[in-house]
Amino acid sequence: MKHIKLIGLLALSMALASCEKVSLDELLSKEPPTTEPSSTGNASLSIHIGGIADANYADAAAKGTRAIEPIGKVCTKLTISVYNVEGQRVYSVNKKSTDADFANATMKLAEGKYHLVIVAHSNEKNATTTDINKITFESNKLSDTFHYYKEIELVAGGNNIDVVMERVTAMFRLEITDEIPENVKQLKFYYTGGSSTLSGFTGAGAVNSRQTEIRNVQSGINTYEVYTFPQPDDKKLKMTITALDASGETVCTKTFEDVAVSKNMITCYKGNLFTNIAPPAASDNYNFSISVNTDWKGENVIEF
Repeated sequence: MKHIKLIGLLALSMALASCEKVSLDELLSKEPPTTEPSSTGNASLSIHIGGIADANYADAAAKGTRAIEPIGKVCTKLTISVYNVEGQRVYSVNKKSTDADFANATMKLAEGKYHLVIVAHSNEKNATTTDINKITFESNKLSDTFHYYKEIELVAGGNNIDVVMERVTAMFRLEITDEIPENVKQLKFYYTGGSSTLSGFTGAGAVNSRQTEIRNVQSGINTYEVYTFPQPDDKKLKMTITALDASGETVCTKTFEDVAVSKNMITCYKGNLFTNIAPPAASDNYNFSISVNTDWKGENVIEF
């Protein structure tokens, strides 16, 4: 009888262990909670995001003014995080543009000093803001991204902050002026010198990244764009563009060295990518021009 009971107990233990493993796997596959428990206290903080400064490159440049766009027109995701003076996150909430209160948040915290960081973007998943020094995005993929940082001191009672966010991404734009061959189905952008990780303090790139973006080629579309967070030392990009066929085989490739990028700036490479196609890396006969477009400056064009 004891032998039978022992076997039963072993079977029950194995079943429980199996259940625990399934529960853990399910837990790890889920995103972290939208809101973390915050410190208890009598300081209430209300945040209103008034909009995005100079969100539209062309409009801001044309008007010559600091244009403000509602955040819901520019981004689909928003993460508001608060850190204590040691840099530990004490509160975080994720919002979607479909939320009725997308541009507002209210929380209760203890009196004292904090770091407030807000990140807005249009990626599929929320940003990971656990580490204020290294804010990351799923699979290191970036969309146009906006940021706000402020050191705040909360007092007892109500505290209100009105926020205007600013763009922290740089855009690389490729404009193809010759005809794209029918067998080209994708463009692969591989680039180094930028960052896919953001510093919550400065809004600059926080690490040296190797970024890869794939863009599906669409009929009649000749402009393709990718993003990066510029490094604080104005490090330049090395950009390699590879045209791929349906099987993923290379049709042609072109590398641009020393691509200058800055936050809130478009760097545009424009020219013939496929004319006089040669085997990969066998020719530099592409006839490209370079233009840089910012909200405050004109456009610089370099032909080579």
